[in-house]
This record gives sequence, C-alpha cells and structure tokens, in this order.
Amino acid sequence: MAAPSPALRLRRGFALLLSLGLGIAFTQIPVAPPANNFAPAEDVALGRAAAAALRQQMPILQDGYVDVYMKKLGQRLVEAIPAGFRQAGFAFEVAVLNQPRVTSVAFPGGPVFVSRGMIALADSEGALAGLLAHEISHVVLRHATAQVSRGERYQVGEITGRSVGSHAARIPDGIMERGAAFAVRTYFLTYDAEHEQQADLLAVHIMARAGYEPLELAAMIHSIQDRGATDGGIEWAMSHPAPRQDGTRMSRTEIIAREAATLDFDGEETPLDGIDLVHMRLEDLPLAHDREQSRRAIGRPVGTVGYGILPPEGDSRSLTAGDLLLMSVPANWQRLPSGNTVVFAPEGAFIGLQDGPAAVTHGVQVGVARSLTGNLAGDTQALLVSFGRDNPDLTWTPAFQHITVARRSGLTTAVSHVSPVTGALEYVSVSTAHLPDGSFLYVIGVAPQDDAGLYRNAFGRVVASLELLD
Repeated sequence: MAAPSPALRLRRGFALLLSLGLGIAFTQIPVAPPANNFAPAEDVALGRAAAAALRQQMPILQDGYVDVYMKKLGQRLVEAIPAGFRQAGFAFEVAVLNQPRVTSVAFPGGPVFVSRGMIALADSEGALAGLLAHEISHVVLRHATAQVSRGERYQVGEITGRSVGSHAARIPDGIMERGAAFAVRTYFLTYDAEHEQQADLLAVHIMARAGYEPLELAAMIHSIQDRGATDGGIEWAMSHPAPRQDGTRMSRTEIIAREAATLDFDGEETPLDGIDLVHMRLEDLPLAHDREQSRRAIGRPVGTVGYGILPPEGDSRSLTAGDLLLMSVPANWQRLPSGNTVVFAPEGAFIGLQDGPAAVTHGVQVGVARSLTGNLAGDTQALLVSFGRDNPDLTWTPAFQHITVARRSGLTTAVSHVSPVTGALEYVSVSTAHLPDGSFLYVIGVAPQDDAGLYRNAFGRVVASLELLD
C-alpha cells in the first residue's frame, strides 16, 4: 500500500489535534466577493482581450494529449464551483505556456494560463488541481476588477485588457514602460492578502467537491516557494502573498487545513490517468522559440528618437492627470496616455505604440497604483524593484529624501539607467506619495545623464505643482 502523501499526513495530523480534546471546534470561514464596480460582462471582455494579447506575445504549448488533460482537469474543477459563486457568463479555459519559468496567471472572466515549469512542480494531480482551483477562485470572486474598483477614484488613465495581457507576458525595456506595467500589475496581477486567503478557502471547497484532497493546495504552494524559488517561484509568491495571520496565528497551511477539517471529505476522485504521462511528455517536448527573447535580440529601432530634443521651456501650462490631479508641465511637452499612467514628453522623445508611448528618453510620467505594503517607503521600494527586475542596467543607491507631493508627505530618490533607445546613461527621478484613499502616486522623470541638471529642475517644478482637485 502506498504511503500517504505529505498533504494527507498533514490533514490527518491536524484532524488528530482536533480530536484530542483540545476544545477547538472550527466552523467554516465565510467568503464573500468584495465590492466591485465592474459588471461581470466587463470582466469577460477584459479577460478575453488580455488572453488574446498574451497569446500574441508568449509561446503556447501545442500538444494534443496535454491540452486534453488540462481541459478535462479545468472542467472538473469549474463544475465543482459552489452554486453561490458561479458566474453564468464566464468562459473558463486553461492553456499551457511553453516556458520553463514557474508562473501562472488568471484573467478576469475565465482565461487561466499555467507554465510547463509550474506543471513540472506538481507532484500529483491533486497538487496541480490545487493551483488551478486557487486561480479559478480569484476569477469567480472577481478579485482583479474589485482591486481596480477600490482605487478607481484616483486612477489617471484607462487600463485595457490588451495592456493587462501585454504586461503579464513580458518584461518591458524602458523605465516608463515599467512604470506603466507597475500600475497594471498591482491591480490585476498582484493580489491583496485578504483576497489571497479568500482564494485559498474557496479552492478548498472546489477541490473537495471535485474529489481532491484539499491539503494538496498547501503542498503545491510549498513546492512553488521551495523547489521553484529560483525559477520564478519567488515572484509568484510575491504576487500571491500569504494571508495575514489572524488572532490564532495560524500559518497559511494551517488555515487551509482548518477549513478542510470542516468538510465531509472521505475520498479522492478517480484520477484522470495522465499526470505522469504529462510530465514525461513535457520532458520530451522542445521549448518553443521565445518571442520575447527574439524581440530583445532584435532590439528597438534607434533612428533619431531621443536626439535633437528641445529643452523644457520655462513657460508652463496646466493639465490634468485623471479627474482629480492638476499639474503644470513645460509648454512644449505633450500629453500621452499610457495605461493607468500619463506621460508628458517633448516631440521626438518617444516611440509611439498602440498602447501608449514606449522607451521615452525625455519626460515625466504620473501613475497611480494599488498600495502593496501600506507603507510609503515599502511601496516606493516595490516600484524600484520592478525597475530592476531582470535589468542589469539599473543602479540605485538606497536613500530617500522627504518632500511634499500634492500637499502630502512624500519621498524622492534618483536612479541611473541605460536607455534602451540611445544606449546612453539616463537620469531617472522618482517621487512618491500616498493619496487619501491609500493609493500609491508616483512621478517618474527621465532624461539623458548629460542633461540631468537641466531636467532635474523641470522635474522638480512638475512635482511641486501637483494638486488634488477634491
């Protein structure tokens, strides 16, 4: 007889503690979808556009056996969603990214993508089911659009489904591209700790109803953080943070086990007869050509972009960023929307793309993101970490100065970077503050290092001019 899995041993051990007369009687922790200003149909539209953009930029595994297996597993879990959480118009699909990096992403409305590297970490069908049940739970609880709704008042631009998919698929080159990606990622691709606990709890119910041992979810999360750490698992853990401990000081695993102990689960579903074969096929199937690597190898066209730029004029003009921010910028700069950010730059200082400017060489970006830490220094460091992700061209000496931004306490710092357009050093200023609702406001200024003195003053004037209109 096979030895019980680590997840099953943990579940039995936890149940044993409950039965030893400790006087502990657990009831199910209630889970309710958070407030949301989006209609479910808007979730579907966003997710469909995001999935299409990701498919254009990321290699999707094409293998009949793996595709059928993942479709059946996803369908079994979707059918196990409790009735009170079902979304009639959602269209769930599970696709495999043909890349070794440990990652998974769930878009609003139903599309779920899992990398082959993530599948390789699943020691059992139950472990993989746990991961998928967790991602499906984020979708049905509509966490992404709920997070956008929470910070909607101070958003300065429009986050489109295409931009969500693009930022999920690739790491941008330019600092302002990364600034635009940061806003999108904090709302759509990084979950609140409370939402993460909700997804864990609902996943427990989905797994049990589908016939899978719920503790396999905890085992899978441990594998991601342990064996998968060097291949993207740390990033997955940061975007799926451990729920905040309540008064019981229980760990994430213990909370999952406590919820599982309230269920009448007495067996396992007949397996789909294939996880081992899936692993074998993934070992033999070649990695597809990475479109992102190809794009990086080709590079961006340099041309005359970033050269012969007129200096910032002394005269300024007042413009708005969103409905609630007023600011003054040099009169010869134009406004360029870019996701949930706004860029102000002179003619010839940027490459224009469908979703907004890219690789800006001179100018200012104003963005609003969801606070990830509740602490201004922590949020600012998270922004700087996003600048430095897989980016050896960034240099930062950890130091902040305290300033006032929009009449609120703020921080400012500077980093050095190499422009992906000109190949020359550039000066980057970063100023930040928290808005009244807790949202994270950031102002990024970029200019060639040789012109840092001239542009530092212009960036300072822009930051000093910021006002909240409410």
